[in-house]
Amino acid sequence: MRAHLTGDVGSAEFLNSLLALGEGIIPADTNGFVNVQGLSTVVTTPATLRQLLETVPGVLHAYKSADRTPDPAEMANFPVEFLNSLHPAGLPPHILELKVEIPVILLRNLRPPKLCNGIRMVIQALHPNIIEAKIITGCGKGEQVLIPRMHFYPSDADVPFTFRRSQFPVATCFAITINKAQRQTLSVTGVHLEEQCFSHGQLYVAFSRVGRREDVFLYSPSQKAKNVIFSLSLSLSLSLSLSLSLSFIISFHSDFS
Repeated sequence: MRAHLTGDVGSAEFLNSLLALGEGIIPADTNGFVNVQGLSTVVTTPATLRQLLETVPGVLHAYKSADRTPDPAEMANFPVEFLNSLHPAGLPPHILELKVEIPVILLRNLRPPKLCNGIRMVIQALHPNIIEAKIITGCGKGEQVLIPRMHFYPSDADVPFTFRRSQFPVATCFAITINKAQRQTLSVTGVHLEEQCFSHGQLYVAFSRVGRREDVFLYSPSQKAKNVIFSLSLSLSLSLSLSLSLSFIISFHSDFS
């Protein structure tokens, strides 16, 4: 575990608390919420995107999209100001604020397999009609790429009419989901739980990305966190591990007998 990396007394205590959290030993209230003061530093106000951007040195560039309906006659019913205010899922915002050296995520497939939806990049240079970026995930990791503007059309499920947004196909990605954070080791982690965990072991995964309590910061409106633990899953995992160990011992004994 990552708590072993530092090797100090505080890390050992953090490790024991993490194990208790993952096994569901930490007492929870009737709604499944646990007190995580011993596992993290609880903050009362989450950081906004603008505050995160301000921590990065450099000039802030604001790119505005060009929004319109395919039929010019519909512009009277859906003025540009109204279209600018919409932010359907999967589309970049009307005003896209970027800085050099900030992380972004690609929202569309441009050149598979290197430039696919979900690939993360770091901005290298910003121009009026092109973005220079370096890929930091996937098979194209380390490669310099150029990102142009492109047209976006929201799905009928998000907007009951058709309009087109011309914008860069990227969005800032200072945060990732807990599931995507699995197998990653971080120096500092902030856990934003405005919406609580809903699946087995998610809270354990979120807190165990670092090796010390001092490196975990939690925001939760209730200042507590919901710890979802399915006891049956733990029992099945333990039974499977014992079965595999027993099978290995029998096989090993048979090979040398």
